[in-house]
Amino acid sequence: MKKILIVCFVLLFAASAQCEKAKNIILVISDGGGPETVGLMAQYARYAPNSPYPDRTSNIEKFFNKSTVASVLTNTYSTLVTDSAASGTQFATGAFSLPGQIGVDYSGKPVKTILEYARDAGKSTGLITTVYLQDATPAVFAAHEASRGEKEDIAADMFNSNVDVLLGGGAKYFAPFEDKFKAKGYIVAHTKDELAGVQAGKNVKLLGTFADLEMPFDIYKRTDMPSLADMTAKALDILSQNKKGFFIMVEAGRVDWALHANDAAATLQEMLELDNTLGYLLKWAANRKDTLVILTADHDTGGFGFNYHHLDGPAVERAKANNEVIYEGQIDYVNPIIFDKLTAQKGMFYDAQKEFDALPAKQQTNQALADIFSKTVGGPVDSSLYKNAKTIEDIKKNYDAALGIVWSTESHLSTPVPLAAWGVTQQNYGGLYHMTDLNKKMMKSFGFEVSK
Repeated sequence: MKKILIVCFVLLFAASAQCEKAKNIILVISDGGGPETVGLMAQYARYAPNSPYPDRTSNIEKFFNKSTVASVLTNTYSTLVTDSAASGTQFATGAFSLPGQIGVDYSGKPVKTILEYARDAGKSTGLITTVYLQDATPAVFAAHEASRGEKEDIAADMFNSNVDVLLGGGAKYFAPFEDKFKAKGYIVAHTKDELAGVQAGKNVKLLGTFADLEMPFDIYKRTDMPSLADMTAKALDILSQNKKGFFIMVEAGRVDWALHANDAAATLQEMLELDNTLGYLLKWAANRKDTLVILTADHDTGGFGFNYHHLDGPAVERAKANNEVIYEGQIDYVNPIIFDKLTAQKGMFYDAQKEFDALPAKQQTNQALADIFSKTVGGPVDSSLYKNAKTIEDIKKNYDAALGIVWSTESHLSTPVPLAAWGVTQQNYGGLYHMTDLNKKMMKSFGFEVSK
């Protein structure tokens, strides 16, 4: 009798798990955020001397610890390395695509996206980004174009897609449609205060564009701009009014841009903004039984890491003067005090180069180069690092090497990206699979029919 009861219980549990559906899906994309950025964020929170986390645990670590975790392949139909357009298209549609394509398969045929399925099922929809809304990752959910470069056509597609909440940059491309958005009943916001003033309610639609193109990097601490968490909170207030649920994609888009620039400090600041957003989502979805939150990346960028490195005599003395511990063989294994240097940085290295290039020719001296670099990193730089330097990049390479920072590339890699799924149906997201399979898993979570 006991055996029969146990079998019945197991069968009942399995059946209920199969019938389980998500009312809401929140897909969070760390653009370019491969496994290296997860490690950077977690180690910063744990080990930075001045970690802002009282419990020394990042929200990304808390999120992973609650989640079912996977590794996801990002290749396109015929290439091992992808761009954001192809990878985004693949998890938006479930179809293999090619680099540069928006919402179409490898043959150029438009494919319906999960956002469009959700919209047609009566759910509310939203797209949020810290770059511009017509950029590849947001675009693939609501546009169908042969090339990611067709920004005006992508903007037209996004207008016609009737996404309920659109928040990010891209005012330049939406300008021709702004009056049309208003005529459709959208509230339009261009400032942080205007966004904060929008009241959630039934059938509220919102277009918020806060920069002509991408929003400013977080390293510049623009308090007049809404953060990713601000935009996410407002979107969820609005979308959650729909009793049928919602689908939203939230992109930390500047992570990829900082990685392309091989700028570790800027990358850390972008990850902190993403981490703050995850902190908000952990609270928002804590007691909900109807919501699935997924965190992943569309591809890896940069190949960032800290590496141990051998030092010569003078370098050993400089390291010891900076309170570094040098191990046998005169090896620097990178002390966590490195994080203080990263958080002291005030701007982007390529902006520093622009500042130098703008000087009159006679003022473009080695000392001027060093002064601008020192101002950028927020403190004096050892003179040995800029001796014979002709560009900011020359000093940066020496500076990175001295700090134990390495990069494998300025572009994308084929490295599988991490995925963490938390909430209803999360048990279906573990393993190693391809981006196209992520789409199929999300479709099943919603209870939508999945094509083979």
